[in-house]
Amino acid sequence: MSDGPIIPPGQTLPPLLTEVERKRNDGVGRRTASHRSRKQQQDRFGVLNAFVDFALRHLSRAEASVWLVLWRDTRNGTARTAQTDIARRIGADARTVRRALVRLEAAGLVRIVWQGGFRKGASVYAVAPLIKSGCGHRRPTSRGHFGAAAADTGVLSPRRDHKCAPHT
Repeated sequence: MSDGPIIPPGQTLPPLLTEVERKRNDGVGRRTASHRSRKQQQDRFGVLNAFVDFALRHLSRAEASVWLVLWRDTRNGTARTAQTDIARRIGADARTVRRALVRLEAAGLVRIVWQGGFRKGASVYAVAPLIKSGCGHRRPTSRGHFGAAAADTGVLSPRRDHKCAPHT
């Protein structure tokens, strides 16, 4: 069956790498959470917490799913993902993903950095946790920042009693 040596029962296999090779390869090609700084980890969870606390209740299932996929794929501030891949991952049609991206962009949760396509590669998105208020400033949303038409169209309308102080 086998031409190689047979190890008698009770003996252990020899190591695949020598001690020198193991030391040389230690940690090469592996990136774990411990390699990321604590600040980066806190920032990632801060973005997710802000999204859940302030924006999630205003989004449809498709919009929330698309945002979560993009957030998960974000590296160095942008996510490079094809719309068909997003659709496959959330179990929706590609057209549903496109509609969700339009609504997320109108809400200020996603910015399209590069529009990909056939022979252009995957699209690149910048993901934000907070929705723009009607005055244009980025802030946690409240129900008042959405008008009656916003629930139907996904477009934000300003709150009438909103008095935004200029940011300095």
